[in-house]
Amino acid sequence: SGFCIASPGNVHDLGEGSSTVSVMGFGRGWGFMIQDDQGGTGVRGGLATAGFMEALGVEPMLGRGFSPDEVGPDNDKVLLLSHEFWVQRYGGDRDVVGRTLSMDGSPHTVVGVLPAGFEAPLNLGGIEIWKPPHVDPQDPDVRGWRGFRGIGRLAPGASLAAADAELSAAYRALGDQYEEIDDEWRLRVRPLIDVVVGDTRGVLFAFLGASAVLLLIVCANVANLVLARGLERGKERSVRAALGADRRRLIGEQFVEGSVLALLGLAIALPLTHLVLALVVRFGPQDLPRLEGVALDAGSVLVSGVLALLVTVLFSGLPALRLSSMAESLRVRGGSRSRRVQNLLVGVEVALCLTLVSGAGVLVRSFTKYLEWDPGYEVEQLVAVSAFVDMTKYGDREGLLGFYRDVETRLLGIPGVEASASASAGPLFGGGDGGTPFVVPGSSEPGTGQSVWWFDIGPGFFDAMGLPMVAGREFEESDGSDGAPVAVVNEAFQRMAFPDGEPLGRVVRLPDLDASLEIVGVVADVPPVTPGASPRPEIYWPNRQRVRPATFFLVRSGLEAGSLVRLVEGAVEEVDPSASVGTARPLTETLSRTLVRPRFQ
Repeated sequence: SGFCIASPGNVHDLGEGSSTVSVMGFGRGWGFMIQDDQGGTGVRGGLATAGFMEALGVEPMLGRGFSPDEVGPDNDKVLLLSHEFWVQRYGGDRDVVGRTLSMDGSPHTVVGVLPAGFEAPLNLGGIEIWKPPHVDPQDPDVRGWRGFRGIGRLAPGASLAAADAELSAAYRALGDQYEEIDDEWRLRVRPLIDVVVGDTRGVLFAFLGASAVLLLIVCANVANLVLARGLERGKERSVRAALGADRRRLIGEQFVEGSVLALLGLAIALPLTHLVLALVVRFGPQDLPRLEGVALDAGSVLVSGVLALLVTVLFSGLPALRLSSMAESLRVRGGSRSRRVQNLLVGVEVALCLTLVSGAGVLVRSFTKYLEWDPGYEVEQLVAVSAFVDMTKYGDREGLLGFYRDVETRLLGIPGVEASASASAGPLFGGGDGGTPFVVPGSSEPGTGQSVWWFDIGPGFFDAMGLPMVAGREFEESDGSDGAPVAVVNEAFQRMAFPDGEPLGRVVRLPDLDASLEIVGVVADVPPVTPGASPRPEIYWPNRQRVRPATFFLVRSGLEAGSLVRLVEGAVEEVDPSASVGTARPLTETLSRTLVRPRFQ
């Protein structure tokens, strides 16, 4: 189930009362700051229950996993390390199990190391350290805590449809019991394979279809050449037939020649395929599901051999049909039937070539559009770093805003930094918090059934991004808790919500977020990476009015990327050494990762 449904309490209750799911758990990403003998560093962390790991079927290669009772504020001080982090940080030392590390200021014990190559699904790949959630799922105060992913394993004999029906009914019952659950949200149960593979399945089937078309072209071409060669050898066959060669020997000769061609083709193709696959795995996009498992195994070789045999039987049989009667075999010249077969093969080959070339043309055009994609702002000088702080340390909203302002001021004080701002998410460095329904009071199009993506940002965000304001203004420091609730929308939202009117000064209501915001500006769209896709409608409000303990700090500078990354991370840690700081990344690096899969395809 998704971010807005899989709260700790919901997943716990759904799993406890289910007869179709044997185990269920929840997890999410969570930044940590660790301190050990090598010093302090920020790591990409994750929260996960024992049920989450059990549902995935993962067993530590060293030590043990989490136990069901290791959850909550007093029982969460245990850690699982990823294999890669264990090797990189601790050199593969097996004595790391049982070692105590300081994480976010509290001692935690390493209880296990996960197996090599394990990557959690549901956008949770690359996590270096896992720990149990620090909240009790049965605590009513965390019923509405969003942002988790729920995962379960079907009970023996249970079907996906039965699980979907049972869990959906249970979720509706929870909605009647808890006001934190929105009745408009619908629980969906999906096979993990569909979630992991995503749109890759369609792409791979398209490539498989292209490969099949190419195979048919080659088969038609080779069959035509074999048939032409058979016609040229008509005189030879006539002599052999006159000397007593029977039909089976003449037809068998054709199959022997075809088999030799097939074996030669396999001898060349299999080593070449092995080489190409090695290059694909090495240079392919890392987010391509199960790419590391792509290999030329015994099953692949067997399928190739069977396919070669079938193709040999089928297309060596075409010239052999020429010898179906002794009368035909005595003719020196090829008859009209053979010529018709040749013409048919040529026609099929041309038709298939046109199909394949047309598809290749579409791919080339899409590839060109990916290469030409322009986000509408300059990404070369932008760096984003995520930060998360303990809200209890700051006490209230003003204390947390003080942390934001101090970091932004310190970043602007770095020589060479031109602009800095904070934001919950943004183009290329964060996906946002999803869509929420909206209503435009007094409009004939109230937005029923439509959603808008929302973000909270700080003053100067659009200036730092380099996104132009189309109308109105962006946020200022004065847009705080004492000011009127305001918002900036993008052009896509303006076209959807105000097709015939001026958005400035109008009010947008977001019922699910209990917010009514006056529009003070319109910002330019950021075009989607996918060619032909439309920009999504977006709305922004000041984080000075609605602040959260997690944010990104965005910096624009002409400094070298590597040195700027270190300066940004250092500035955050100087303001609050206990802050969990993610890896600072230049947006050019994020853009490259975003485009690697479509360009590869």
